[in-house]
Amino acid sequence: MSLTRTPTATPNPTATPTPMVMGSLVDVSTGDPLAYARVTLCKVLENGTECIIDTSLVDFTDKDGSFEIPAPPGEYALVYNISGSKQPKWDGKKLNYTPPELKGFGGQTLMQILLLSLSDGKSIPKGDVDGCFFQILTDNGVIYSGYFYYKPLDIALVLYHNKLVSVKVNDGPAKINLAVWNLSGKVSCDKFNPYR
Repeated sequence: MSLTRTPTATPNPTATPTPMVMGSLVDVSTGDPLAYARVTLCKVLENGTECIIDTSLVDFTDKDGSFEIPAPPGEYALVYNISGSKQPKWDGKKLNYTPPELKGFGGQTLMQILLLSLSDGKSIPKGDVDGCFFQILTDNGVIYSGYFYYKPLDIALVLYHNKLVSVKVNDGPAKINLAVWNLSGKVSCDKFNPYR
């Protein structure tokens, strides 16, 4: 009499989560998904007040406004353009949103510092920037928030409490859902809250 061993079942391997930024963009005015916008990640530096745009970390929103961008662990701010057009000039651009009191910028506001980083220090004609912003005066200085669009680079940004909106990626997906300006018509910063 021979005994036949029953094979031991091989356990299914657990899928390793992929580090990525995933989320969605909706129109702040209507709540409708923003389809076919280009979303690009800007790697936040250790100081937490500057980021460097990496145009290899990019995705387009689908018809539901959703996107997924595989990315190494770290903190990432988001920049976008509604046109979806490729912007090689973005690659490697450092965006500076350091509050003036932290760096001793004489008389400059955080908004001026951010805009000058977009324009590489050149003066910005009024027609090159659109959007809305508001400021709150606190005991620790001024807090800025708002939607911005810089026309020469076709780049849109969301600033919230002195920081570009960002997300931290660890071992797996990090989610961020934003209500953003679709660049059509004027945008209001009343009751400003970009997170959804």
